[in-house]
Order: sequence, then C-alpha cells, then structure tokens
Amino acid sequence: NLSIEICVSLFLGYNADALLLVCAIGSVAFIVIPYAINIYYASKVKQLVQANESATTYFDHYSKVFTGIVVLSGGCYASLQLISSNVFGLRFFSCGLSPFELKQKTLVRIRFFGNVIFENSPQFMIQILYAVHIGTVNQALMFAFVASLISIMNHSLGYCIDNRAREEDKHIVPVYYYLIMRFDQRTVQLVGNTALEKEDTIANHTIGGDVAASTIDVHKLSNDERRSINKNMGRRQKLTSEMAEVLGINKRYLSIASTTLTAQGFICHIVHCVNTVELQRSTSEQYINDMYISAQSQMNDVFRSHFNLSVDFSLECQHRLTMMNRLKSASAVHGLGAGQLSDGRKIEDVEMVASSIDTAEQEEQNSRTSN
Repeated sequence: NLSIEICVSLFLGYNADALLLVCAIGSVAFIVIPYAINIYYASKVKQLVQANESATTYFDHYSKVFTGIVVLSGGCYASLQLISSNVFGLRFFSCGLSPFELKQKTLVRIRFFGNVIFENSPQFMIQILYAVHIGTVNQALMFAFVASLISIMNHSLGYCIDNRAREEDKHIVPVYYYLIMRFDQRTVQLVGNTALEKEDTIANHTIGGDVAASTIDVHKLSNDERRSINKNMGRRQKLTSEMAEVLGINKRYLSIASTTLTAQGFICHIVHCVNTVELQRSTSEQYINDMYISAQSQMNDVFRSHFNLSVDFSLECQHRLTMMNRLKSASAVHGLGAGQLSDGRKIEDVEMVASSIDTAEQEEQNSRTSN
C-alpha cells in the first residue's frame, strides 16, 4: 500500500521532487529484487538438498508445486518450511527435509539475505525518507514501519539463534537409512480341521489374527492393513517421539523423511543426526545397526502398535535400497521358489547384473554429492 501511495503521489505530481522519486524507485526496486532472488534460489534448491534422497525425489516430481508456492509467497525459505511441515499428512507438504537440514548454513542465509538485507532493511530506510518528505506519519506509513521493524527483528533473531544452534551442533552429521516393515510369511492357523498353507488364497478365514471380509492374498497386504498404514503414515511426529524414546536420543535428532507403501508393508526413509564423537570407533552404518539390534524388540512393538499391524510384521534396517533387495522382495511377494524369478530365471543368474547396477548407482550418487 505504501509503495502504491508513493508511486501515485509521484505520478499525480503531489509535492514531486527528487526525494519522492528516490522513494518511488526504491520502494518498487526492493520489492522486485528480493522476489527475483527468492525465485532464483528456488530454481537451485534441489542442488542444495541432493544428499537427501527423499527430498531429491520430491523435487523431481513436485517441483512445480514448490515453485508455485514460492511465486505466490515470494519466500524461498518459508516455502521450504511449508513443504517440509507434513501438514495434514499431505504428500505435497512432505518433501523429506528434516529440521536439522533446514538449518544448514546456505538455507539460513537465503532467508536472512532475501528478507532482511535485500527487502525489509532497504524498505525501512525508504519509509524514513518518505516520512521526511511528507513531514508526517500517516496510517499507511505507520503500518509499514511496524511491519518492517517486526520482520527485521524476527529474521535477525532467527538467524542468530540458528547460527548458535549450528555452532553447538557442529559435530552433528546426518545419517540416512531405511526402516523396512514387512512380513516374511503369514502365521499359519487352523480353520476348522484344515491347516492353511501360506501359498493358499482364501476367503472369510483368519490370518495372523485378522478376519478377512473378502479374498486375501497371503503374499500381499490385506485391504485392512493397507488402509491402516495409509491412515497412520502421516502421523510422523508421534512415531518419531516413540522411536526416540526407545533409542534414548533427543527427538530433534530423528526425522522420518518419507514413508512408501510396498506389497508386503512399507519403507520409512530416516534422517538420523549423530554426534561424530560416537562414530570414532565405528562407521555410521555399524553404529546404526548396533543401535537397532539392541532395540529390535521394542522398535517392532512401536511400529506394530503405531500402524496397527500383527506380529507377522517385523522391522529391518537397510542403508541402501539396492536392486538385490528388490529382487529378493519380488521373489518373496510372488511366492516363488528359493532363488527363482517370475520368468523362471535364477537369482544367481542376474546377481552380477544387479551388482553392476548397484555399483553404477553408488558412483553416480558419489559424483553428485561431490559436485
């Protein structure tokens, strides 16, 4: 409103002088410049989060959503916070960035320079010049003063707090891994006097403690299990808190980036922040593996309770989702014989191909990270 008022006054010639011209040009320029800077950073944000596979995948599929939010709001960092909020459990707002990653130096600088250095501080100076020009403080000028001052204080304090937190967490590094929840086989129970074999497809019988209302494929999730997982996968904060309690860590160092439904269960992509002191005697993979082995029973209970699943489901920790994992999973899902694929080939015959694909994927990821 103030920018419009200044431009209208200049256009109509009300007390037009060099000072008013400076105010008009400055008020417009320092709206357009920070807007353009935020749009530029929005186009580059994928490169800043390439270490997070879930975030990279999100921007591959929903970059238009993120760009649209930036265009409407004019703020790149605020848009990142929105799409990382998991609000309402919507996939559009679940890009997979953890709070720790949002506070990395580059992203915090985007917020500070985009909102304080190139927008609110210059606008505040222009408002002072305009007040000198008109010789009074009208209502529009008062609102602009207050809004700019509050914004400057808010972003400056946030920048200082984030810098202090980052300094305290300078020995903290993010570790990425996957928690796979699935069943290996259904619990075999008696229906009448007949034992149900796990290869059978049955109707209106009890499997793993659940009563099937319709035909159930014992090699895949039932409709009830699928609905239960979809219903609870958006409740990440609650699950994160329960996981942190079991592992004995601060919940701010643990984040569920994404949850993907599979034929036999689901996969959670985890961002776990670990102190480098704890990694001096072991690798990050060994440290995470030891942690989950020691808490395996409790973690199984937490996930089963959260997603309302039976004891048939168990948790597995993987640091990479490889082609070999997918081959083994496919064999299990389709109920094939040991070492056999759906087209009759043996897994041993394609292990070399899968291994080469995994190696190529790892080299590509390392190259992308180094760049």
